Amino acid sequence: MGGYGRRSLPAHPTSGGPADFLGLFPRLALPPWSDSGASVRPRRGRGSPRSLPPPPEEVQMSHSGQNRRLVLVTIALAAAISGLLAAVSHEEAEAASRWRPGHSSDRVEGDAGGGSGSPPSARSPRRKTRRCTTRSCRSRRSEPYRRSSRAEKELVLPKPEIAIYPEPSGLVGTTSWLRVVSVGSFGDYVGVDDTGARVDARPIRAECTADGVTVGASMTAEPAGSRALTPWLALPLERAGVVPIACRLFWDVRWQADDGTSGEIPDRWSWNERSYPVGGIVSVLVR
Repeated sequence: MGGYGRRSLPAHPTSGGPADFLGLFPRLALPPWSDSGASVRPRRGRGSPRSLPPPPEEVQMSHSGQNRRLVLVTIALAAAISGLLAAVSHEEAEAASRWRPGHSSDRVEGDAGGGSGSPPSARSPRRKTRRCTTRSCRSRRSEPYRRSSRAEKELVLPKPEIAIYPEPSGLVGTTSWLRVVSVGSFGDYVGVDDTGARVDARPIRAECTADGVTVGASMTAEPAGSRALTPWLALPLERAGVVPIACRLFWDVRWQADDGTSGEIPDRWSWNERSYPVGGIVSVLVR
């Protein structure tokens, strides 16, 4: 027939092998490393021939190399993180000397931790230990191991002294005078082995309440530094009887550890109270 040609097909497509059959369908051609041995290269339109994928052996070798590198990177990261955590825990165990607030407002608690050397570890039968050839290496291995020890201490801030004038009693309708006296400074130290921390407390202010009236002033240290006191504070007496007087002494508490760390403990105050008798005026009418 004219105009259109007809392509003849083999009588038996399978008899010529996969290459004869796939020649009709270039996109389904087998790669050159297939068992058929066909060397048909598929083409994409008018462009350059498409590059063939690498053989399966090269793909497997590439994947195995990537997996090996990934495993090595993971092991290195795990070792770095474990070393960092060990260093942090060792530093906390060695430098955990500090002071902190106690269970009441007039108490502070201190603790210190120490220890040196490396803990003994069991040797692995497959691991080879490097032999010491230097003096520093031998000295480190011969250093005795001491287990970490702890020391704790509790410090109670001194109570303020309440001085009143006149003594021993006052008179209603008059004014008495009150003063708070305390030590100039107070401190203590907690330590164990080669580490510790010191705490120092200094009185800064006093407040007193008597019969609903509150007076207060700052503490001033004496030139000798042994005592600190407030100026005389006026205390009006408006009723007769026994008047309770309660005073609070506020402290500035700071601590310093041997490793250089320091801190401040806020809201520390001690207290004291006493009773002050106040006499009344009795009028007597005489005829």
